Amino acid sequence: MNKKFLSAILFGALMVSSTGTFVSCKDYDDDIDAINKELTDIKSQLAALQTEVDGGNWVTELVDVEGGFKVTFSNGKTYTIVNGKDGAQGEPGTPGKDGNGTIVEVKDGYWYLDGKKTEYVAVKKDDLGKVKVPFVNEAGMWVFYDKDGNEVVSEYKALGATYVVEADGVYTLNVPDADGKMQAIKLPTAGATLTDVELLGWAALDKMDKGLSQGSDIRTTLNIEYAFVKKIVQTWDHNKETTWSAQKTVAKGQVLTTLAPNNTYLMARIDAGADAADMSFSLKNSKNAVLPVSLSAATEYKGLLSRGANGIYAIALDNTDAVYTGANKYTGQFTNGLYALVEKSGFISNYNLDVATSEAIVVEGKVATVDGKEIVVDSEDSSKRYYEVNLNKDNVITFDDVNAKFVYDYYVEAVDPTIAKFFGFSADKSNGTFKVTKLSDEVTYATFKSMYTNCILMVRFTKNQLSLSQSVPWVMKLFMTWVMYRLRNL
Repeated sequence: MNKKFLSAILFGALMVSSTGTFVSCKDYDDDIDAINKELTDIKSQLAALQTEVDGGNWVTELVDVEGGFKVTFSNGKTYTIVNGKDGAQGEPGTPGKDGNGTIVEVKDGYWYLDGKKTEYVAVKKDDLGKVKVPFVNEAGMWVFYDKDGNEVVSEYKALGATYVVEADGVYTLNVPDADGKMQAIKLPTAGATLTDVELLGWAALDKMDKGLSQGSDIRTTLNIEYAFVKKIVQTWDHNKETTWSAQKTVAKGQVLTTLAPNNTYLMARIDAGADAADMSFSLKNSKNAVLPVSLSAATEYKGLLSRGANGIYAIALDNTDAVYTGANKYTGQFTNGLYALVEKSGFISNYNLDVATSEAIVVEGKVATVDGKEIVVDSEDSSKRYYEVNLNKDNVITFDDVNAKFVYDYYVEAVDPTIAKFFGFSADKSNGTFKVTKLSDEVTYATFKSMYTNCILMVRFTKNQLSLSQSVPWVMKLFMTWVMYRLRNL
């Protein structure tokens, strides 16, 4: 509720009176009482937030709700901050892009309004290394900063009077007071409580209680094996380009890596007084360039470390969903400098990770079981090998132990929809299973091929045909030749 809104109410009262329409004083008293109550409620809500901050708590989540925001603190308490009741229609404002800016944050060095990227770079203050926070001017437009730190009025129009800006690990909640002036309260995230972070290096960690030795198990030089997805094609249809969306979505130009399959974790000592699980980290060099890898939330390491330190956390590494016009655009982001862990609050660890890349090489692998059963050699024709599955059951595919972790995604589909209908075939791309619900006749079984397995193992997309035959009642046999691929650095 701002000052202009209060003025609009009084102006509206004069206009109504001049037309001869009677409006009681009590109506206006009720309006003013409601306004005062809303302002009092907002004041008490902000006071409650400040009490949480003063008590050493930090924000773990801030989300949009109808009319405002819901704030969750580290102690589990939640508060909802809402705008006042909307006032009368005002004069048209300055034209701008569709309403934006209830939540504003920094990602990849740019400002985002409600999750949408703007063209405005997050400019740092030279003296403190902190981001210069944008604001909403009197015309209701977002104001950012250019590279020299000068104010730039954007074309983005703010939506609503109350808004939140997230920068340097702090949520700044801006709410208008009784005079229409914006009051700001700073709500720290977990990262704002950091006092010390030491990046130890990286390790292959298959379980959180695995014993590690600094130097032999925890290393400071990381080689990222990668594969660039040049295109996704249908091999049976003249290599026609297509898209991939199954259990995962893969895009042309994306880069896949062996980081996750190899259980690659960063190992770091993080101030024991902070909750590292609520923090958000990236890897940056001394020039503030971000390494193009995805970092998960920190998990407490429970094993023994040779150097004997407390507060050790593991942070899983994986590829991102970013796309590039060429593999060189990806590898060009890696420099010869060392990298540090950087929390979104701006806290920087020691620079202790050297990163290189190498292109992955593809080798063959194989499927282990279908519906929990291993492959069977046909008793009448040893050249035929099949997997036997039950009817009316979601059949799960597993892969051999060596290659299982390298399978990035897969699904099964019917080649001929008409034939598939005869057998009641269906597939669930979201989990990679398939089902057959009925038997067909013996003649059909001998002459048709029914399904393709569509597989991507880190780099190569393959479609390999399966033939379907019937056996005893309620049992189906799948004749298949699987050619799977994995990444391995030779």
